[in-house]
Amino acid sequence: MEKDFEVMRKAYTEVADTVLGKPRKKKKPWISGESWQLVDQRDAINKKILSTHSERVKNQLRAKYAEKNKEVKRSIKSDKRKWLNNIASQAEEAARSQHMKTLHPLTTT
Repeated sequence: MEKDFEVMRKAYTEVADTVLGKPRKKKKPWISGESWQLVDQRDAINKKILSTHSERVKNQLRAKYAEKNKEVKRSIKSDKRKWLNNIASQAEEAARSQHMKTLHPLTTT
């Protein structure tokens, strides 16, 4: 009985993972879709590293992973900078027009 349950549970989780995908952490508002695609590509490279047995191929994939990781970090950093600049410009505009109802939520973000 338990063996059947484990088989069914494993089948359901595998199907759910392939159809729905792995659940992500809470999405930060400043990370763009392009950055998420880079993160997915980096994760795919990491999966290849873990599934490969050849040390030579692993080293090649590790070099690709390091390059992709730098690219991901650069992209996320620029996304956050753009997001913060946008919020700052909105706050400046609200302060100029003395619209405190708009200014307060922007400054507490």
